[in-house]
Parts: sequence; C-alpha cells; structure tokens
Amino acid sequence: MDKLLSAVQAGSVEGALAYLAPDARVRGSSEKQDTERPLAAFLRELIAGNPALVVRIRRSFRGGTRGVAQVTLDGLQSLPGSDAANVAGMWIDQAWVAVDRDGRIETLELHWCREQWARRREVHVHGPAAEAA
Repeated sequence: MDKLLSAVQAGSVEGALAYLAPDARVRGSSEKQDTERPLAAFLRELIAGNPALVVRIRRSFRGGTRGVAQVTLDGLQSLPGSDAANVAGMWIDQAWVAVDRDGRIETLELHWCREQWARRREVHVHGPAAEAA
C-alpha cells in the first residue's frame, strides 16, 4: 500500500500500476449506488486526468493483507466527466482500504465523509437543469 501511495503522490501512472494485481478492482460509493471497476483505469484517470493533483497521506497502517490510509486529494481536474473526481476543483478527504494478494493490490475501497460529499455536490450542482430536477 505504501508503495502504491508513493507512486500516486509522485504522479507516476506506470509506477502505481506496477503494484496492482492483473485483475485489481476499485470499489466506491456514489450517492445512488455502489460502484466497482478496474483499479488501473481509476488510477490512470486520477493521476493523468489531474496533473496538478496533490495527494497527502495523513496516516497509514497495515495489518495482514490489508492496508488503510487516510488520504486528502487536492487539485484541479482536466478530464471532463472523469469518475475519479468530476468537478473543476476538488478537495476530498478519503480513507483508502487496500487488500493485497501475493504482494500486489487486489482491491481498493474508497470511503469518504457523506457530509463532505453532499457539500461538494451542492456547490457544483446548480442552474435550470438542477432546479427542474
């Protein structure tokens, strides 16, 4: 987990991918549903789609095959519609829980404060389309 986090902090897509199992998945929750998709695609979008991204690891620890990190993502997005962070500016606190298999990350679960998510949505959802909904 620490090596993956270091690669993400350094903005190294290939470095981050080197620590993944071939079938690695990322799991997260949106307001409406739980989602799961390939972890490699998520990391590519997060790192390559956010060139000014600052990743701060507030703390991390490991126990057995699980690693947990408290992460703050701060930056500007450059890929419209990215699932990684779909707003122009972002500041997100998350907990990342990684499970490894044979020394490589098999799953990464993303958890964040629902209140922070709701505030973020309020700021970025506005206009006639939002009012009509």
